[in-house]
Amino acid sequence: MRLAAKISLAIVVSLLTLELCLQLASWIAPSERDAAASVDEDGTRILCVGDSHTFGAGVFPKDNYPSQLHAVLDARYPEKAFGVFNLGLPGINSAHVARRLEAQLLAIRPAIVLVWVGTNNMWNELEREEEGTGGGHRALLRSKLYRLGTVLWHTRSGAFEKLGQDGQEDERQTAYLAWTSGGQERAIGRIEETLATDMRRMVETSAALDVPIVFLTYPQERQQLPVSEVIERNALALGVPVVVTARDRERAEADGLKPGELFVFGAGPHPSPALYGYIVESLVSPIADALGLAPATLAQ
Repeated sequence: MRLAAKISLAIVVSLLTLELCLQLASWIAPSERDAAASVDEDGTRILCVGDSHTFGAGVFPKDNYPSQLHAVLDARYPEKAFGVFNLGLPGINSAHVARRLEAQLLAIRPAIVLVWVGTNNMWNELEREEEGTGGGHRALLRSKLYRLGTVLWHTRSGAFEKLGQDGQEDERQTAYLAWTSGGQERAIGRIEETLATDMRRMVETSAALDVPIVFLTYPQERQQLPVSEVIERNALALGVPVVVTARDRERAEADGLKPGELFVFGAGPHPSPALYGYIVESLVSPIADALGLAPATLAQ
């Protein structure tokens, strides 16, 4: 019994230590990114907010879309100076972005804001105090260790490489939807309601501060298609631009790129540096339109 108690205590202490380290890392990482982004703070500022697709999960910082966008804008408009701020955070939902957007706009004073968020609404219920259910799950989601474990469990080796290669539905993704949301239909219903509300709030906030806003959809077909449809439909209803990144994936595929070249699979499917390049190509035109810049023509 004494040995078992010691082992149990060691496990608990180890888990608590890891949780503390993850919490500290989440505090430090954003400040480091902010400092790097503010190098060109006197130029035209572009704010990028959202989840791990904005953050650039699985790629080097220089390869995420805000970094590539910065490089492309500098090359396309050498007479102007740009500062591109990447405030993306893995795992966050649209409520997280909507609640912080006003403060971020006031602090950074960007000329335009780009928003890429929504897919985590399927499982992340944080900051939705108005919902009367799922309190225990929301409490667990405050743990960085729990969220990391959830991602690792549902994206372990081989889970996503099959997608887009043999046309087979990923059984683990289906089970994940059932576990987190009581079934895919319920998950999609939650996304429809919560994402539409948060997008409206973001548009109202940006309009009040006279900052143009652009939304991005997700490039994956299976898991992310319902989310992308909600984003596109609501962006059009709200009268704001939306970049449909599935079209960028299709252009890349037409150019001969394979799924393994378009996505990185370390923590679920995220765009590769190559796919981010195609997405940036589509982003330049709405940015140029919003900022009154000359039409931008890029060669892939």
